[in-house]
Amino acid sequence: MSPLESFYNERKLEIEQFILLLHKLDNIDEYSNEMSILKSQAILMMYNLIEGTVNRGLEYIFDKINDANLKHNQVSKDIMIMWFKYFKLDLDDEGQHKDQ
Repeated sequence: MSPLESFYNERKLEIEQFILLLHKLDNIDEYSNEMSILKSQAILMMYNLIEGTVNRGLEYIFDKINDANLKHNQVSKDIMIMWFKYFKLDLDDEGQHKDQ
């Protein structure tokens, strides 16, 4: 299992366990005021799962490109477009670099 999959699965399990806890606490009247706070926490946990997974995925792609010493014209067209946009280079409608 890759580090990315491991990260995702660990966070997903934490969220699932937290949601099970919420279901148990939801039936107890004395925790009714705290439930909105705990539900907000669950949403934050899901957001962090998504953000962390995307961030680690992009880092993985960058590391692979960097390790292979690839130039901008040696990667896929989609990555090339992102590369140019990141460095704010002019692109034409087809995503090709405009000669200045």
